[in-house]
Parts: sequence; structure tokens; C-alpha cells
Amino acid sequence: MRPLNPTLERVTAGEALDRVVHTLTERRPLDEVLTEILSQSRAMLDAAETYVLLRTERHLALRASNGLTIGPDGRRELAVDDGIEGLAATTGHAVIATDLAHDSRHADPFRRSEPVRSMLAVPLILRGVLLGVLVSTRREPSRFADVERWWLEIFGGLIASVIASDQAYRSQERRARQAETLLALSSIEDDHPISASTLSEVARAFGHHRCGILLAEDGQTGFRFLRYDRESSDSFVETDVATDSVGPLAEVIRTGHPLAVPTARDGQLGDVPLFAGARGLVATPVQVSGRTRGALYVLSDDPDGLDNEDVAFLALVAARIGLLIEKGELYQRQREIERQQAQTEARQEFLGIVSHELKTPVAVMRAYTELLLRRAEKAGKSGEVDVLRRMSDQAERMLAMIEQLLDSRRLEAGLLALEIGHFDLSDLVRRVAHDVELTARSHKISVETPGRATIRADRRRIEEVVTNLLDNAVKYSPPGGTVRVRLRREGAGTPRESVILSVSDDGPGVDTRDQPHLFERFYQAPGRLHRGHAGLGLGLYISRELARRHGGDVWLESERGRGATFLVRLPVNGPPNLE
Repeated sequence: MRPLNPTLERVTAGEALDRVVHTLTERRPLDEVLTEILSQSRAMLDAAETYVLLRTERHLALRASNGLTIGPDGRRELAVDDGIEGLAATTGHAVIATDLAHDSRHADPFRRSEPVRSMLAVPLILRGVLLGVLVSTRREPSRFADVERWWLEIFGGLIASVIASDQAYRSQERRARQAETLLALSSIEDDHPISASTLSEVARAFGHHRCGILLAEDGQTGFRFLRYDRESSDSFVETDVATDSVGPLAEVIRTGHPLAVPTARDGQLGDVPLFAGARGLVATPVQVSGRTRGALYVLSDDPDGLDNEDVAFLALVAARIGLLIEKGELYQRQREIERQQAQTEARQEFLGIVSHELKTPVAVMRAYTELLLRRAEKAGKSGEVDVLRRMSDQAERMLAMIEQLLDSRRLEAGLLALEIGHFDLSDLVRRVAHDVELTARSHKISVETPGRATIRADRRRIEEVVTNLLDNAVKYSPPGGTVRVRLRREGAGTPRESVILSVSDDGPGVDTRDQPHLFERFYQAPGRLHRGHAGLGLGLYISRELARRHGGDVWLESERGRGATFLVRLPVNGPPNLE
């Protein structure tokens, strides 16, 4: 006869069953019920251990035990088809092993310090669905009797029923939390799409304390990191983190693929402080306007706390958060556009009033200056002639600036009309270059053209473009420098035939950080480049807009310290949308 386990009080099957039924009628928590059933079944069978393994997708994971001690190198799970326990799970029938020391089917994932020698494993099946395995072991080789197997199957049926009821309750509770979370996310404010309240709703939906989101900000190498941990003194943390400090989450953002580690072994999540103590992780990409912008994750301290349903629901939450971010960015953009539009309208109104009010008195001043200049020239007063000529030049410059302001306002309002006609662009370029060279005095302008280059365009407006580019090149070239002008054809004989005008200087060039802004209205290049000859910052803006109204464009090619080349493309046949 087997010696009685000295740590147990041996009970009969009837006594064990009575105690289990009494526990069930008291409606205790699941862990207490499982502990009582395992304890009574162990005492009834005089077993060394009893434990329950629940089936996950690919594993049998330890759910509850009595008498089982896991060694320092042991695991809490085994493959669904591994060992005696796996055999019971895959066949759906009880399996008895009399001498495990000589049984090749046996595997010990727990790495017990004291081995067991016999085992009885019965499947937990409810309405045809395998939930797991109930196992009893003994230290010595022995055969479990058929009546013992029968009683263990009865207790297994009770465990299956209790677990199924608990799963149904938890599933119902989970769906209620999920519905509440989705409803709460739909009411998040547009200007604060990601906040403590957003992440607290995510945490509530999953029944876990820790979750967060990584967002990749444009132009930055790291991530904006927002974390929620209800148990922490700082439940909501927002900071910036480096790419190498977020472990596998950076890969989720890079690839756009979700990550699911429902049961993480030690070291499987990497040496990342963010995941300290976590035994499960699910993460999914956050898509904003069709582009992966971040990763939403949930951590579990319970190795069985996450499953495939959590992965699917997290993807749904991530999609909702992506829409929240997109909506928030659109809201912010709309507010910025409205602010800029209000500023633009106020500036346009101001410029219109100022330019109209200035143009008449400046034109009168210029007329009187010309009159006085002619009288001084007739009287031979050279000193007065020099002063009046300078006054006339400055009045001319002021009128040109006022005209630029008016053109800018017309362009912005779409009121600038083109007077289209045919003319020789080569002739126009040579004439403008000659006039600018005379005015510049200390600069030489070389012109290279392919002969006649007849185009259909507004002659006055194209002359304005060429003059702006040449004045700009002279302004930024060193004294005595050469400005090179070249005209060439492109796409000859095709409907898209164009002429390309290039204006190059020997100046300091344009820094890459300044190049994107050169064609903006009122943009002024750094003072060190133009040596104090700054204008209104409208010449390049007007030139590009005029070229685009003709169906062409203006762009820049430059390297710091190697000068700059502005290029203009103009279609030979005129604006494509001209009626």
C-alpha cells in the first residue's frame, strides 16, 4: 500500500466532493475555487501535486496548482502537444503514466527539484471544446486506479464548468469595457487627441495598468512618448525618447506590422526599462492619413493576461486614435489657416491702402524733381544736378517698390491680367541686360542666346521677371563680378516646347536652409549676403508667380560659396489655359 503523503489530510471521495460543492455554492472567486478543488483532489488521491493547464493558441499554460514547485530554470507553459499533459490535450482522453523515469513521452517544463514518477492527466472538455488539462502526480511509480481516474474526471468537469463560466463573465465584462472605451474615444477634444484621458480609456479597456503610445514627429530622429500607468505616482508621462530605447516598438513603426507577445519569457522583450516586469505585450501601428506615425501598446504583468482578441481590439483602438490624431491635426491646421488668412487679409488691406496712397505723392515728387533737374542742367548748376539726379533715382526706386506691392496684391487676389502677344525673347533679354549693366556700372553681364526665340507671352511682365533676376544677381555678386545670362530651347518640335532662361552670379550662394524660403513673399535673405541692398522681398515671389501664370516656373540651383543660378522655364506657345 502507498505511504500517505505526510503533508496531506487524507479524505474520501465523498468528503472531497462535499467540500468542493460547498465552495461552489458560496460563489467564491475563481482562484479560491480552483485552489479548493485542487487541494481536495490531491488529498483524495494522496497525490504529490495537482495542477491545471489551460490551453492557449499554441501552449498549455499553468493556471493553478497545489503542491507544484517550479525550479529556477522552469517554465510555466509547454507546447500543446508536449509531454503526457500534451498527449491528453491532443487525444482528448485521459492518460496514465506508471513510471515516468522510463516513459519517453514525459517532459518536465517545470524543472522540478524533486521529480515525480507517475502521472494521471485528464482533459478538461466542455461542450466539445478543449479548455485544458487537469493533472495529478505521485513521487513513486504507481498506477492510478480506474476509480481514481473517474473521480479526477469528475473534478475536471467541475473545473471546466467553473472556468467556462468565468471566461463567459470576463468576456462579457471585456466587451462592456471595450464598448465604453470606443464611446469615450469618440468624445475626445479635437485639440487634445492624445492625453491622459485617452490612454486611461485604453488601459481600462484592457484591464491592465500600463499602456502608451509612441509618435514619430516629422523631422525628428526620436519619438514623442506618452505613457499611462495607474499604479505610478506620475500616472501620465509625456517625454521624448531615442529610437534605441523603445526596443521592438521602433520596429512596429518602421514596418507597419503589429507585434504580439501574449506570454513573454524572460529576456524576450529585450532589456528595455519601459517593459520592466511585463510578462505580455501587444503593440500595433497607428496610421494617420495612410502613413504609420506611431505605435500603440499594452503591457500585462500576467503571463496569461493577453490573447488574440486583445490584439484585434488594440488594432481597432489604434485606428480610432489615428483618426483622432488626424482630426486634431486638421483642427490645428484649420485654426492656423484661419489665423494666417486673417493676417493676410489685414496685410493685403493695409498694403492696398498704403500703396495707393503712396503712389500719387511719390509720382508728383518724381515729376517735380525731373522739372527741377532739367532747370538745373540748363543753368549749368552741377552740384544741384547731382543731388536732384539722386533724388530722381530714389523716387524711381520708391515707385518700383510701390508697383511691386500692388502687383503682389493683384497676384494674391487673382486680379493680375496678362496681355499676351508674340515677341523675341532673345532681343528682350539682350536689351534688359544692357540697361542693367549700364546702371550697375561695376558689373559685367554676358549674354548667350540661340538667335531668335519667339514666344507667346506678356512682354511687359516677362521683362519684369528678367529685370528682377538680373537686379538680384548684381545685388549679390561681388564688385567687378560677371553675371552670366543664357537662353536655350527645350523640347523643340513638341507641344511642350519651352525656352529656359538662366541667370548665374559669382556671389556667396544660398544656404540650403534659406533656399525653401527664397520665393516667399517679403522674405529677406540674411543681411551679410546682400551688403545692405535689401528690397521688399517681393521680386522673386512676383517673378515666380508671373512665370507660373504663363505655364512655366522659376527655381534655384545653388551651393554655399559657389554662387547661384536662377532658371526660368516659359512655354513657347503661351499659357496653356489661355482662351
